[in-house]
Amino acid sequence: MSSASWLTSLTCSSSIIQNLDGPTTFTVANQWLRFIFLFPCPQIVLYSSIDLLFLLTFVVFSIKKLFSRFRSSSDTTSSLIDEPLLGNNRSHLQYNFWFKLSLVAITLLAIAHTILCIFNILQNQSTKSPWKLTEAMFHLVQAITQVATLAVIAYERKSQAVSHLMPLRIYWVLNFVMTCLFAATAITRLTSVGEYNNMDSGLRFDDMFFLASLHVSAFLCAVAVRGHSGISVIRELETGVNSRTQLHELASKDANMSGYASASLVSRAVFLWVNPLIKKGYKAPLKGDEVPSLPPDHRAEKMSELFQMN
Repeated sequence: MSSASWLTSLTCSSSIIQNLDGPTTFTVANQWLRFIFLFPCPQIVLYSSIDLLFLLTFVVFSIKKLFSRFRSSSDTTSSLIDEPLLGNNRSHLQYNFWFKLSLVAITLLAIAHTILCIFNILQNQSTKSPWKLTEAMFHLVQAITQVATLAVIAYERKSQAVSHLMPLRIYWVLNFVMTCLFAATAITRLTSVGEYNNMDSGLRFDDMFFLASLHVSAFLCAVAVRGHSGISVIRELETGVNSRTQLHELASKDANMSGYASASLVSRAVFLWVNPLIKKGYKAPLKGDEVPSLPPDHRAEKMSELFQMN
């Protein structure tokens, strides 16, 4: 089989391996790898398998969460445990550039796969081609998977997760690897096949799509490697004033602030900042109003905020 024909072959049958070029050059294992990773149909099956595995993980995770919520609602002990230990402090969320761009990228992928699915369904009605139906199902699975990732991110937002869930991060990395494989095959077809315009229209659209979506998959892979969800939790005290702002306002009005707050790195390292207090205490016992107060970042309010955030 020539390179022009196997690059554009739409068959899913492994019997085509026997017709590959170079039977004396390629071993059976190499021919199988060539068939699985370079032929359009096995590529789609492999990619869809990764999507279905992620969807299965998503379903199991959802069932587990629903079951745990049902148990917690019926168990009074669990409801007591869920009560916050340090009061019902209010909080609000902030979303950085990574979070917002991730939502845009996933939404664009979901829309693009939905459009390609509809396009292949319409093509199948006119041509009655099994390949069109295969492509339609592939893009349908892809679109459902992207919607599932949006649901996972919505859950992370609701649970105020500062890091993406590990299954989502693994999927984004595998998604990038498969997109690179599709893009490399598309480039090979563009440079090796003489009559590229005579190929199946669906295959051409897929090639253009994966070449265009390579940048989006690369960005999502970078988000997965980075790990941070882009969600920042800002806690507020019961008074409704931001805790950090309130603490620093109090510190600015406190004339008896500990010297540690304004001490240099060298002073902190060798405890020079505490010498005036030691000298004063050596001369006479310290009174209560002479004991300096803690810096804002070391006060109980700040420690309480860190405890709740984690």
